[in-house]
Amino acid sequence: MADIVEKEGADAWFVRSPAELLPSGTTCKKCGSKDLVQEKDILDVWFDSGSMSFAQNHVPFENADWFEHHFPADFIVEYINQTRGWFYTLHILATAIFDRPAFENCISHGIVKKMPISHTTPSVHSRPTVLLA
Repeated sequence: MADIVEKEGADAWFVRSPAELLPSGTTCKKCGSKDLVQEKDILDVWFDSGSMSFAQNHVPFENADWFEHHFPADFIVEYINQTRGWFYTLHILATAIFDRPAFENCISHGIVKKMPISHTTPSVHSRPTVLLA
């Protein structure tokens, strides 16, 4: 499956059959059947991380007092590409459940690319130079 996903991306799950994705002879652990049905209605993994700001304290099921004094977060910090996934999902879930945003401020940082050096040795300064815009 790793080879298929590497070549075709994660969408291979939606266009290929279980027989194409699973090792030959795979059976259901419960009933032993070889006729496997693929689940296509998948809750995105961002839902899990997007609920972090309240679910970590089992809110809304308990700890309401703590939550009222600690939510929304003052700020979050993350890599710029998280805006599409994590930042967005944090706000969508918080707004849908609590009618308020998940955080008040956001700090996003860029990318540090790997340098074309065969090994990293501090004595030859094989680290990127950080430039501030």
